Formats: sequence, C-alpha cells, structure tokens
Amino acid sequence: MVNNIITYVQQYGKHSVAEFPFNEVDALVLCQLSYLDFSASIYPETERKDAVLISEIAYLPRVERLYEGFWYKDENRELFRAVSESTRFGSMRLWRFEELKDEDRTLQFAALTFAIDKDTDFVAFRGTDASLIGWKEDLMLAYSRPTGAQKHALKYLTGILESTDGHILAGGHSKGGNLAVYAAMNLPRDLQERIDTVYDNDGPGFRPEILEQSDYENIRGRIRKFIPHSSVVGVILEENDDYELIECWKLGTLQHNTYTWKSEKGAFLRASGIDPKKRIRDAALNEWILSLSEEEITVFIDTLYEFLTSEDSESLYDLKNNLKKSIIDSFRISRDLDENTKKALQNILKSFIDIYGEHAAAEVANMRRSFREELRSLYLGAADLLSRKNT
Repeated sequence: MVNNIITYVQQYGKHSVAEFPFNEVDALVLCQLSYLDFSASIYPETERKDAVLISEIAYLPRVERLYEGFWYKDENRELFRAVSESTRFGSMRLWRFEELKDEDRTLQFAALTFAIDKDTDFVAFRGTDASLIGWKEDLMLAYSRPTGAQKHALKYLTGILESTDGHILAGGHSKGGNLAVYAAMNLPRDLQERIDTVYDNDGPGFRPEILEQSDYENIRGRIRKFIPHSSVVGVILEENDDYELIECWKLGTLQHNTYTWKSEKGAFLRASGIDPKKRIRDAALNEWILSLSEEEITVFIDTLYEFLTSEDSESLYDLKNNLKKSIIDSFRISRDLDENTKKALQNILKSFIDIYGEHAAAEVANMRRSFREELRSLYLGAADLLSRKNT
C-alpha cells in the first residue's frame, strides 16, 4: 500500500519503535507536528522528566488551538488524531516547546522535542508559518550571514544536548530542515558527535559563506535530505547532489506539501530523475541569488515586504481576505517608488532573465551535441554492419 503520512500512521501506528524501527517517514510525521501550536500544554522550560504524553494532549481543553493559524488545518487535525490514538506515537512524550516571533528582529522560530524512548530524542524545527515576517525571514537566507532563526536553532539544539545524554535526532520541513542542518553543523565538535541523523525535508540550502564558517563536512554524512522530484524549495542554494528525490501525488510547488509525499513500508518512494527544464530553472535561480549584492537583496526583500504589508496584513490569510485591496495598494506603492529603487528592481529582474537565458542556451547546446553524438554512433554502427555483410 502506498501511503501519505496520515495513512502511514494509521497502518503502522500499532507497532512500537522497538517492533518496527524508527524511519524517515516517522521523522516527517514529527516534523509536520512541529507546525501545531503546543503552547497551551508544553512550555519552553518543560524538562524531559516532565514531558507530556502525546496521547494525553488530545484530551486537554482547547485542543482545537493546536491547528489554528497553520496550513492544512484539516489534514493536521486528522494526523494528530491518528498519532494520539496510535501505540507508536501516542507513547512518545513532548518537551520544551518554544515559539518566537519578533518583527523588529525579523524572526519567526518554533521547535519542540519528542522523547521517542528512554534513550532517544527527536528535535523538530518548524518551517515557515503563514506569518509575513516568517516569509521575509525566508528571503533573508540569501544573505551571507545567519538569520535570527538559524542562530536561535543553534541555541535550542545546544540546550537540548546539554539537558540529556542520550541519542539525538533532528529534523524539519522547509525552513525547519534548513534550521536543523544549520544548528547541527555549527555545534561544538563534542556535541556534534552525539547527533545520529539530521532529516532535511525539502529545506533550502546555504550560501557558500555560511557553509565555510561551519563544521559542515563533519556532519554531512549524517544528513539525509529528501526533495520531491519537481519541487522548488529544496534546491534553492543547494550545491550538493547527495539528496534523494522522492515521488509525490502532486506536481510543481504543490509537492512542498508533506501530505503529498508517497511512502511504502516506512520509506519514501524514490523518483528516477530531474526534468531538464527544471535543471535549467534551478541552476539559473541559484546563480541569480548568488550574483546579487547585499544591497540588492535588501532592496528586493524590503520592497516585496512593503507590498505584502500594505494593508496592515500580518499573515497570508490576511492577504487572501483582502486580496483586491492588497493588489490595488501594491500597484500604488510600485507607482510611488523612488527612481533609484525602481532602477534597482529592474536591474535585479533583468539579471535573472539574462542568467536564465544563458542556462537555457547552454542546455540546448548540450542537447544538440548529445543528439549529434547519438547520430554519429548510429551511423558508425550501421556502416560497420553493412561492411560486415559485404564481406
């Protein structure tokens, strides 16, 4: 049976981790749970000894608060119900839920820790929520310096490692995957050695400057990165090709939704390869990002953020509810931009078009070269066969 994460829990939730070992799909389930709001039942100061059973949280008052303000509310509710009723996940305990949102510091962060058994903990970092400040911080990954969430992820993971002496797994989806990798690769070596595996589920990568400042190579072999075969997010600033492509029920950007990921028997279904058009797009996007100066990045981010918050919106839900007004205000703001900002934005967009064109032309040239080589090989093969017949 091919599963999504909900049907996976329904099918395998009857088995304990001792009976059916912890796997990559389990990791994705825990990463998706990090999007829920556990602030009413799990606190930042909650220690492991006081951790709360997942099965108990389902019976606490105001359980509906878990799902407020996040994507896929219905799916999240169904997932948590399946998790809380299962032997496998219901017996896990939650501790140290921490959530921060600070517009002045452009910071959106959340994480919590799952006590899988008496010797193993899983640290789950939340990805981007629906807040506009979270999306602004995502764009700041293009900077050559750490974001506020990345710094806080390192602080959080360090605190967990110092609070327990068992095995540690870490992971996240989207920005959460990026935070998990960032925290792990910047730990002191003695703490880093205690990390068993980092699960990066379609998280963006890093600028070369960020990798060079870290101990990435020491943790690299313990990172498992999964990217849907036509997704956009996971290939942003990703220089390495040691990720695994997986199959989904959707296409394009819809594949970023974890509920579309296919699995079977506790493993994601692997995809065969990347479409050539996607390869052109990915390469052009990354070259464009790396070509921008810090000043150009700042202009792009600040202008886009001004567009999005023009109607005092704080989340993407606000934008949706005031879509017509937001569009009108965006046009007004774009008209009122000063000439220097307009010129900077024009140059930024022009550079992307130029870079994309160069990559497309190079790909076409490679395809032509490959086609000529195949024709030449066929010709030589046919000529050899004819010469043998004549002799």
